[in-house]
Amino acid sequence: EVIYRFAERTGGAGYFVPAPFFVDSVDDAEVLRRQRVVKSVLELARKTDLVLIGIGNLKNTPAIYESERRELAALGVVGEILGQFLDRDGRAVHCDMAQRSISLRLEELAGRTVIAIAGGTDKVDAIRATLRSGLLSGLITDETTARAILEQKTPRRAAAKPARGGKRPPT
Repeated sequence: EVIYRFAERTGGAGYFVPAPFFVDSVDDAEVLRRQRVVKSVLELARKTDLVLIGIGNLKNTPAIYESERRELAALGVVGEILGQFLDRDGRAVHCDMAQRSISLRLEELAGRTVIAIAGGTDKVDAIRATLRSGLLSGLITDETTARAILEQKTPRRAAAKPARGGKRPPT
């Protein structure tokens, strides 16, 4: 609904991935990604000039069950974008659940114009982690959230350290 209203107001076209945000297994995710309708929407997303994303945290992403929230928190996850997870330093947390999301991969965002839309002081840590990831070109948020983000000191992002799970984050 939101996608279609946004597309209508901007004169663009809207598409959605006809699949759950997270599926039950990595095998299920691979099968769904190969389905013609899902594959075609993801291919369109890979060709876009501008990517708009939301930022979630472990408290407000309804597709994540409580037991999964606890597991992700134990891995150091503070933020979620495109069904993939970031630690406090903005590094990707590679885990089973991230592989079960039906969306673009974080590495597919590198070098593209990516604007995040997120607000609320409960998302400050998630927004800061996403900013630290280096994936964003811009952020749209509310004044209260922006002030909360700016009030905390922001250390410079360290050079590409291995992400949790032993893989390097996208550059």
